[in-house]
Amino acid sequence: MLRQPRARLVADPTVGVGDLAQPLVKFAAEEQEPNIHKLLSPPACASWKSGCPTSWLASLNPLFKSYVEVAPNTIISSKKHRQAIVRLLENKKIVNTTRKTSEDFADIIDDIVRMGLSHFRILRQNSEKKEQAFRKCDQNQQQALEAVLALINIDAAAETQLALIQPQPAQAEDSQTSQDTPGPSPTPLPSASSGTKQFETRATTAESSKRRLESIFDSILDQHDEDEEKEIEITYLKQSAGRQSTFERQTRDQAYEDSPQRKNMFALQMSPEEEELLNAATSTLADEEDEEVLKTYIPDNTVELAMKRAHELSPEEFTREVRRQRTTSNAYHRCETVLMKGGFTKLDAQAVAKTMKKRKQRKKKKTGAKAIMDQEMAMDTEDGTATSPKDVD
Repeated sequence: MLRQPRARLVADPTVGVGDLAQPLVKFAAEEQEPNIHKLLSPPACASWKSGCPTSWLASLNPLFKSYVEVAPNTIISSKKHRQAIVRLLENKKIVNTTRKTSEDFADIIDDIVRMGLSHFRILRQNSEKKEQAFRKCDQNQQQALEAVLALINIDAAAETQLALIQPQPAQAEDSQTSQDTPGPSPTPLPSASSGTKQFETRATTAESSKRRLESIFDSILDQHDEDEEKEIEITYLKQSAGRQSTFERQTRDQAYEDSPQRKNMFALQMSPEEEELLNAATSTLADEEDEEVLKTYIPDNTVELAMKRAHELSPEEFTREVRRQRTTSNAYHRCETVLMKGGFTKLDAQAVAKTMKKRKQRKKKKTGAKAIMDQEMAMDTEDGTATSPKDVD
């Protein structure tokens, strides 16, 4: 059997914009407050999917009763309702105290009203939810809700919609009059047997079209099977021996490169031992403290000449920014800068500055030890026991 069509509640098309504007005008006049947003503002927890806000619905009993009188199935057209609110704002029947535009304000009020009607419709259709909601109400609130629910008539609206959807059978009187008076033969109503026959014919046509497509594909595959397989020969051009060796050498060199975008301008032919010595030279210059070891990595007389040049420098040879540097580390950096301007390499200038720093540190240590020894000798002389420097060592 065919499933009966489901009834869907829709708004009554005969209800106009003026009809939907009357409930708001009447409610604002009764409350003597044109600020309709203040009167209708729902609690924060109320929404379309939340539980039934019984206290809020009961407080707006006159308003929802007026809406149900206009639309007994609690369904109103949102477009017409928003137009009615905008016209009331233009006529100053209600006021908009929010910072929203007239269209946005109309959307807010329309959503609030239709949400309240939706909760009333749920209470009317579901008895369990109605009992659950009435447990949270006092007697006055229950009476206010019952007054609105009594006006809701959803069953009648559903019956009228079903009557419009379902085909109506011919009446007995019409059949009798048709038998008495000759006329054109009436068109037979569709029955269950005719429906099954139509379904069977549709199934057969679908199967026949499927078979026709399969036969087309089979014919195409048969045509490909009859074709002969052809072999395609690929010939490679032979290269000369010298050109081939050059190509192989280039590919081999590219494979060992670190980066294809970075190529060395020149390369030195060195043994692995010499490469290790060269890599260790810069680190040794930075870490070694002995001057004699430094001289092995720097050309002859470079350290002596650089130190002499650094001591003979006059303040006029420095720039103003360099002269303002007063710390010890900046002094050595200043010496490196001047030596590099004089033709020294960076490594040589760093080695000279480090040598000067080490010499100064050793000099401070010697002067400090000598001062301690002189102080001890002075104390011993006061006590009457003198000690020689040899005894101290």
